Amino acid sequence: MIYKLPESFGLRQTGAVEVDAGVFKLKNKVLPLVLILTFVLCGTALAQTDDPPAAQPLILNDEKQEYPLGLYLDILEDPGGELSIEDVTSQEFDAQFVPSQVAVPVFGFTDSAYWVRFRLDNETANTEHWLLEQGFANTHYIDLYSPTPNGDGFDIKRTGVLRSVSTRDIAHPRIVFNLSIPIQSQSTYYLRFQGGSSMTLALNLWTQAAFLSQALIDQAFMGLFFGVLIGLLVYNLFLFFTLRETIYLFFVILLASLVFEQASYDGYLRVYLIPNLDILVEYIEPVAFPFLIGSMVLFADSFLE
Repeated sequence: MIYKLPESFGLRQTGAVEVDAGVFKLKNKVLPLVLILTFVLCGTALAQTDDPPAAQPLILNDEKQEYPLGLYLDILEDPGGELSIEDVTSQEFDAQFVPSQVAVPVFGFTDSAYWVRFRLDNETANTEHWLLEQGFANTHYIDLYSPTPNGDGFDIKRTGVLRSVSTRDIAHPRIVFNLSIPIQSQSTYYLRFQGGSSMTLALNLWTQAAFLSQALIDQAFMGLFFGVLIGLLVYNLFLFFTLRETIYLFFVILLASLVFEQASYDGYLRVYLIPNLDILVEYIEPVAFPFLIGSMVLFADSFLE
């Protein structure tokens, strides 16, 4: 005899079991991926909503004599250039400063003013006098706000390439400020930058002895550099008067333009040659650079012919 089992007893029940098993396996594979994706998205959202931490104070000790400040800066952009020291030190703008992530922040050519804040913790034994250097010599306007000894305000020093050389603490091609940082104390300083040149914040803190030593090396190197260029200029000027060939004249103009442009860009022309001609400073760079390019074209054309 042949017995037939009910259809629901076998086939349909087996199919249901297989379907349930497939769904269970699918859930086991998908659920971990969903959880991982959820954690990633939540972590990203939290990271975007949290404000970046402020830059840490720079601790000064007796072991180092030079400190690059780039990674210790908090930076605030002022698009309208209208903020005052009272504004940027208020609670409203305190959280808007962004910590620098690079050793030398560069913002290119911009009409915005930039405020910089940094904290110094002087843990040295006897070094109270320091020098703050702006490594980019062609900064048009730079203002330093140093905390007063009683802590109720700021002392202000205003200088820059487009201001008189007499406003500088030191007659140096780059802008250098004297800082008096009390021993075993922490102080907060503010700087305001503005101008039509590149917004480059190349700030360094030096002891006086270390800065003097490095300045002598820099001066010797630049003296050699300009000496070679001027020597070539005189030699080719002699060749022009001797041989009467215009290619030497164009090369003399090229060398003169290069000396003038480099001396202006690095601050030597402003400090050592025209310290009292403030009215000309704003026009030197716009004239010198096109003149250099034009002389290069003339020399190249003459040389190729």
